[in-house]
Amino acid sequence: MTETTTAASGRSLLAYGLGKIIPGLLLFMAVPLWTRIFGPEQYGFYSIAWSVALFSSSLFTGWIRQALLRHTGNEGATLRSLPRWTIPAASVLASVPVALLVAVQLRHVGDGRTFIISAILFTVINSAYTVLQASAQRQARSTTYTLAEIVRVGGAVLASLAVQKILGLEGGTSILIGFCLSSISAVGVLQWRQIAKGKPHSYRPERTRGDSTLATFWRYGWPMAIWLAASTLLLYQDRVIIGSVLGPAAAGEYAAVADVIVRGFAMVSFPLTMVSHPLIMGAWNRGEASSALAINRTFKRYLIGLSVVIVLSGCLFGQSVLELILDIRITEPLLVPLLLIGAALWQLGLMTHKELEVENRTRLMAILIVSVAASSAVINAFLTAQSGIVGPAAVFAAGAGAYVLITYSLGARLRKRSIHV
Repeated sequence: MTETTTAASGRSLLAYGLGKIIPGLLLFMAVPLWTRIFGPEQYGFYSIAWSVALFSSSLFTGWIRQALLRHTGNEGATLRSLPRWTIPAASVLASVPVALLVAVQLRHVGDGRTFIISAILFTVINSAYTVLQASAQRQARSTTYTLAEIVRVGGAVLASLAVQKILGLEGGTSILIGFCLSSISAVGVLQWRQIAKGKPHSYRPERTRGDSTLATFWRYGWPMAIWLAASTLLLYQDRVIIGSVLGPAAAGEYAAVADVIVRGFAMVSFPLTMVSHPLIMGAWNRGEASSALAINRTFKRYLIGLSVVIVLSGCLFGQSVLELILDIRITEPLLVPLLLIGAALWQLGLMTHKELEVENRTRLMAILIVSVAASSAVINAFLTAQSGIVGPAAVFAAGAGAYVLITYSLGARLRKRSIHV
């Protein structure tokens, strides 16, 4: 990397780091706060609804987000080039599976109708927000990205408590409504700062150009949407399965531990993956294959070193710290180490599959992650009843490890070829 690129990436690394660390710290405080005030069962209700919403949003709007990032630097393929109906339609469609699955899975929620409506609104708003967020990442507007994330997460914590106190709703519903309100504010931040720069996000493009961009985005993005949905399934299916087999209280306890570990790991490693993605894609799009792979290799080394420190520290002190801050008793001594290993391997997988992604082998990536996620779901369905909450943690670690090994092996051909470029 050149000195200019290194300096720019360093500034972005700091900005994205703040954009992940500050909201991450707020969530670290929010999870024990929610479990103490609302109880593990209500947190379980929220966690299940959130998992389903994330899966559906990835499936219906992930193709837009990934295509935006893949075409970084191509001014003919921007968010402004898409037809205006694209984001609203995709966001509304994302709410349909949520309404159906949440209604079935969470039929025992006390305020069921309000809860389902809240889950639907959360899915629509969050889907639109993540698309605008990806556009900010593509344009390297790291300060705007950071500010919006702080508003979204910090606002959700405060709003959830206010909603519960003022309206008297149950905890799970209050958290969802809190995120709805804060996400609307975060969308306002993204739009306002974009308009302030004289580049509004949306205007009506010429019909031919809009249709052409839509087709370009769809061709690249639909396999990535499947990948995103399947990766969400791999990461968060355990909550839904535990809720079905062991009940929402067990799901809430597991989700609280898993959220702190998996999201915490993502919080620390996120700046690396966030900064590396546009740098890798930009170099590849300029025809600099060797440079793109070198950037990926450098950031993988950073991530592995960071992961070793976190996993070792977490294995030694993680259980006692989590029991203290969450006010729960972790009965399975292997739960924390398995979740730490799974979280580390998953973040590494986001680096190892880049060599497939730059070659547009997104269909292969989709097939791989669907296979791993589906296998994990089947095993979880049988293992949870036999092994309790430690079973899904082991399956998560094994599934993430399998994805790393497969993608790294398949990327070997590209690495060898780049030596001669």
